[in-house]
Amino acid sequence: MAGRYGPNIITDNLKLYVDAANKESYPQTGTTWTDLSGEGNDGTISGATLSSENSKNSVTGGTITNDGEYIIHTFTSSTNFVTDVALTADVLIVGGGGSGGYALGGGGGGGGVVHLQGLSVAAGTHSMVVGAGGTGGSSHSDGSNSAAFSSTAYGGGSGGGYSTDAGNNGGSGGGAGSNETQLISGGTSTKGALGGNPGTTYGNDGGDQTTARSGGPVSARGGGGAGAAGADENSNNTDGGEGGAGIQINIDGNNYYWAAGGGGSGYTSYYGGDGGLGGGGGASNNAGGGETPATGGGDGGTGGINNGAAFSSYAGGAGGANTGSGGGGGSWNTGSGGAGDLCRSSDRD
Repeated sequence: MAGRYGPNIITDNLKLYVDAANKESYPQTGTTWTDLSGEGNDGTISGATLSSENSKNSVTGGTITNDGEYIIHTFTSSTNFVTDVALTADVLIVGGGGSGGYALGGGGGGGGVVHLQGLSVAAGTHSMVVGAGGTGGSSHSDGSNSAAFSSTAYGGGSGGGYSTDAGNNGGSGGGAGSNETQLISGGTSTKGALGGNPGTTYGNDGGDQTTARSGGPVSARGGGGAGAAGADENSNNTDGGEGGAGIQINIDGNNYYWAAGGGGSGYTSYYGGDGGLGGGGGASNNAGGGETPATGGGDGGTGGINNGAAFSSYAGGAGGANTGSGGGGGSWNTGSGGAGDLCRSSDRD
């Protein structure tokens, strides 16, 4: 989760910006001042007296950076955002990604994404909840919700497993597991809830199986991403489905993709699918006919704040850390979903 807010004065192109009312610039004691311009011109001052009337502008919480235009607060674990003053902020909330499906499983769905723009934030203490990714292994699980300022990004749905498991619903839905006679569906996207705030929610469905197995090799479908759905495909004549792409949103000065889907697994000659753009986990391939898993697994998705992991032996790869991306489907072990990325705020007053 991340949010950004702009200072209440014009700071564009400044070489030195210090503010006695901002505790990030001056901690209210001592002689050391921190330059907020991003130029690194920190210094000391002597012979000055701080007035308590001007020492109330304190904004804390998360990891704080300054890109020269916005002050950015990034949260990768649950904590509080505390401000002594009212702010106008842009906020990105990303739910935890779902794990890949166990046993020829579908890819995990990315977490839902909530992008708030021009949010009025009142002075006070605000809870920031960062959702964890789903846990992989010999089972599969959904990602957890992330929430801030009454808005919620739902956790991604886990991928389905062989041979009757549909992908779970979630922020983005998990991909359908490898099938036999049944037509298995991917999970449905539930995105998130704005809670009355101005903004947009993102999420897409996991991939469906369009045809029953006809006796040959079989594959699973990719999980949905915040920017694109997992593809609906025929499991009899295709590799494991690729994870849906994440959504590209610049909240911290970087055009990262967020909340991609994980790839679906493949059986024998069918390769595992790649993770989606933005950090989705790559899927595994179940070795058969003299193959080894190393010949048939999917790569992790790139383009996020952290890349998704490739498959490892029979296990699907994990979604990229703090991208909200889904894990890759495993041949007999699932990939874990990526943890959610909470709020980045920027004051634009």
